Amino acid sequence: MSAGGADTLTIAINGDPQSLDPAKNGSGPQQLVQWLSYEPLIRTNADGSFAPALAASWKYTGTDNKAFEMTLREGATFADGTPVTADAVVRTLKYFIATPSPSHSTIETVSDVSAPDARTVRIAFSQPTPNAPRVFSQLTNYGDVISPAGLKKTSALGTATFGAGAYTLDKGQSVSGDRYTFVKNDKYWNPKAQHYKKIVVRIIGDSKTALSALRTGQIDVSTVTEQSQVDQAESAGLDVVAGGKVSIMVWLLDGKGQVAPAMADPRVRKALNLAIDRKAIATTLGKAYRPLSQFASPGAEGYSDAVPAYPYDPAQAKKLLDEAGVGKGFTLALATNTDNRDAEVSQILVEQWAKVGVKVSLRTFDNQPSEMFGSLAAGKFSAITFAVSMPLSEMAAQLTRKAVFNPFGVTEPAVNDAFAQYAKAGSGETAEAAKNVGQVVHDAALFVPVASVERYLFAKGVDGLGRFGSYGEYDVLNWKPSS
Repeated sequence: MSAGGADTLTIAINGDPQSLDPAKNGSGPQQLVQWLSYEPLIRTNADGSFAPALAASWKYTGTDNKAFEMTLREGATFADGTPVTADAVVRTLKYFIATPSPSHSTIETVSDVSAPDARTVRIAFSQPTPNAPRVFSQLTNYGDVISPAGLKKTSALGTATFGAGAYTLDKGQSVSGDRYTFVKNDKYWNPKAQHYKKIVVRIIGDSKTALSALRTGQIDVSTVTEQSQVDQAESAGLDVVAGGKVSIMVWLLDGKGQVAPAMADPRVRKALNLAIDRKAIATTLGKAYRPLSQFASPGAEGYSDAVPAYPYDPAQAKKLLDEAGVGKGFTLALATNTDNRDAEVSQILVEQWAKVGVKVSLRTFDNQPSEMFGSLAAGKFSAITFAVSMPLSEMAAQLTRKAVFNPFGVTEPAVNDAFAQYAKAGSGETAEAAKNVGQVVHDAALFVPVASVERYLFAKGVDGLGRFGSYGEYDVLNWKPSS
């Protein structure tokens, strides 16, 4: 029996969404509030494929991945009954382009958007963009189309929903920071995908509390999980769905040395890599964790077998620091978050870096993404420990221009060139181009990769769970009560 009866699905996520406004929310499970209430133009499935949603079809025009066209399905309406038109899509995309957000680098290369007729949307990019279907899907939120009523008063987007999705927010049954209740949208174009009358998204920050709530029937699905709980979950008869690997790593933001001048020297960045014992850290974290020496996890796009693993070599690290003129040490301002064990990893790194003379000034944000990203944008930190599973096309935005994880706008010519070749690569050339990116980014020492681990969903009484996608996607509209 479902936590709220057969007609209700209750899902736990670990933190309050940054906003109900698709333009301002972050990524990950917090996106559920948009996935339920806004229909994307193109749907990314958990297996990595794309499916029609508000766009019935799409294609690139030309040969350089810079022009993209979508044809909208007929008859789709927003929850308020107004039709979904190409003009509404154009106005939505222009709103996204004009609105800063943590993910804005994903859409900022859109140079023009137009509607030659009521069902056709044309996109022009300022540079080759091989991932346009994903850009306009639910995974970035930039595929979520907002109704004219929502765009007329954008200040209301943060507390209400104005989409064409399968569900709409019931404000009377929702409490910010605790739960968000969604009820069936009777005007949804695909009623076969509405398996529940009501879906409740609960905020539960602690994985132990979430597991207990699932076992006792207070929730039906938990995204608030840790690998160490898998045996407990299976012993309790819960369904366990494993997903793509997430990379736990330190982003070395300060490549220009604006906070810590030493960070501008690649020898210092390499020293930080040589000074940590990845095998010991992975062992401390748990048996499912694996040492990681690249920004991409094994099997992910951008991973290369040719890239050598960093050895644990504190003596060589000290030598490089001496050569860079900071042998007596320097202070590294490091941010971290309590999600994905980032904070625990950061504490270990503080101890290991101290052994080679690097003093860390650590600030931990307790599931406060808005404050954390705001501090990054203000240039307060030289580095951040933050776990991700990000497609290579989106990583390009972070490493080739100013972005949420590149607040100082650090660029490396070799990295820019490698990503440019990847963006222009034909289908038979993409794999090698991606591996080249991995090699070049490694050589530039833009990260301190630490460990990788799979992600998990736990569930009880839910059929159609499918898989947990490589980049955090899951097919929530396929979930249904167990028969």
